[in-house]
Amino acid sequence: MNKNAMQLNSYRAEPFQFRARRHTMMVLYLLEPDHPDFIEMLQNKIERARNFFDHAPVIVDLGGFVGKEISVTIKEIFILLRRAGLIPLGVQGGDAQLQGEAAGFSIPVVPELGRRCDGQALTEILLQPPEIADSVVEDVAPLEAVSPTTLLITSPIRSGQRVYAEGGDLICTATVSAGAEVLADGNVHVYAPLRGRVYAGVKGDIKAGIFCKSLEAEFVSIAGNYKVSDQFDENIRKKSVHIFLQKERLLLNIL
Repeated sequence: MNKNAMQLNSYRAEPFQFRARRHTMMVLYLLEPDHPDFIEMLQNKIERARNFFDHAPVIVDLGGFVGKEISVTIKEIFILLRRAGLIPLGVQGGDAQLQGEAAGFSIPVVPELGRRCDGQALTEILLQPPEIADSVVEDVAPLEAVSPTTLLITSPIRSGQRVYAEGGDLICTATVSAGAEVLADGNVHVYAPLRGRVYAGVKGDIKAGIFCKSLEAEFVSIAGNYKVSDQFDENIRKKSVHIFLQKERLLLNIL
């Protein structure tokens, strides 16, 4: 047997593999695309969190287009998203005509999955007006004790869900499951097991920190500096931990 034949025999029968994997995906809900300042407001929203949105995959929900006379086109929205650095991967909702328009840009239709948590759409917090975030925590008492720039979540955040506290801190009093994401422009506090992905200082605040009761996270990040679970010391796993930046190094201290 010659050398080339021996090399071929050492490879797998198929040098590739298809696998089904579950990924967290941001959804852009077009609630009122007929708003006169829709494009400008969306563009400003993206600009305020450039680091967060850069190269982020996004699903566009077309439900807000149904039954309305709207001057903004799907094409304009896709162009805006791409210019802003986002990557539209699919659309959901809408009718056959709207989905057909999306298909003209090689954007597939995807099923609507994992939207609800205790009757509220946590994935909608990111791009909805502030009153939507208020409705998520309406069962918190007393609500007055929570800062206007702090988002309080008392329900478990399940795999595939994402919660973003824009302009302030995020407090979670229930479990953040593996496959879930929690993000804040300020600090992130999780007074329960933290098993998902957590981002503090999303807009670059190097003084932001992460506080958790039980560190079991897949990924932690502050102002773009990150560590994955494989980099955690064994002695801090499942411990109460404070994560912070010091001279551009991400440090993890047991509380």
